[in-house]
Amino acid sequence: MSLNCDVVDGFCWATGIEDTFVPQVRPGMRALDEYELTQHYRWWREDIDRAAALGVQALRWGIPWYKVQPTATSWDWRWVDEVLDYMVNVKGITPI
Repeated sequence: MSLNCDVVDGFCWATGIEDTFVPQVRPGMRALDEYELTQHYRWWREDIDRAAALGVQALRWGIPWYKVQPTATSWDWRWVDEVLDYMVNVKGITPI
């Protein structure tokens, strides 16, 4: 995939949506999921719309692997496929 940017003097507008996930296994600690904290799972379409409205051409967007692969032998790409399809094919933003 090539970067879909209008490059001027070697510059491309890019940003990212924070996707840190830190599983906590110690008693009394909870997992840190930035997509959950920022409600990106709920408002992902609006987040991408805002990036596009700002003229962002490339977006660092992380895949939440713990959701994609909930067990060692099961995979669920539905949400990731939906988001990436919207980002690339509807909004014309290149995922990084």
